Amino acid sequence: MDHNQLSPTPAIAFDNAIDKWRAEQTTPWMRIKHATARANLQPHMAPLLASNRPLRILDAGGGTGVESIPFAQRGHHVDLVDYSTEMLATARQAIAESNVQDHVTLHHANLLDIPKLFAKPSFDMVLCHNVIQYAGDPNAALAAVTQPLQTGGICSVISQNRYALPYREALFEDDLDKAFDAIDQRTEMTRIFGHAVPIYSGEEIIALLPAQGCALLGHYGIWCITLYWGDNERKADPVLYQKLERLELALSGRHPYNLLGRYYQIIARKH
Repeated sequence: MDHNQLSPTPAIAFDNAIDKWRAEQTTPWMRIKHATARANLQPHMAPLLASNRPLRILDAGGGTGVESIPFAQRGHHVDLVDYSTEMLATARQAIAESNVQDHVTLHHANLLDIPKLFAKPSFDMVLCHNVIQYAGDPNAALAAVTQPLQTGGICSVISQNRYALPYREALFEDDLDKAFDAIDQRTEMTRIFGHAVPIYSGEEIIALLPAQGCALLGHYGIWCITLYWGDNERKADPVLYQKLERLELALSGRHPYNLLGRYYQIIARKH
């Protein structure tokens, strides 16, 4: 993989788009995305939960806390790191509304500064969800987020899947010319934040794991159907929503359907 990547997305891009991001998190498709990610994590968390103690979880680039607050609500301890002041302000509000102030600590810092914040391996699980594409060099990002992970701990990485771009352009955007141009495309302009980011396949991220002392546990797809099917109004229908979520959960871990998800989710264990 060519590591001469685009420069990291500046924090101001996230600050300026915070209202759009908040609205996006309330949509049916985002609820499906988060539910699928948690379902994929569940079987891999079982050995960690066997100790019957609260886990310590690092939400690296955690933004508004939508990924990690549900774990805090179950009694686990979360450290959320993000460099966007607006994202952290929204996270602080969500933490208060969820009454988990005693279970979440916020850190205003860059992803690559995580090893300075946590010098010793002390986390049972690291979430790096929808972050790595904004960080620039994926190797440096993975090194930073896995450094504070304890031996036997797990890391979950979610990011845009480059294989999905032609399908998105053809089936959701209804543009066959753009779909043709998207074949082998390696960058994408993000819809909400308006910044060009590098994009990878799940296999490319998996190939980086051994250098960080991590072994693959699972390779999943997220939005294997959701992004390509129907219109947004149909996705909001309660009956259709349940059917769509059921289908997503069934396809997420199945090859080859996982390769076509709009996002990939890679789960690995540190050894």
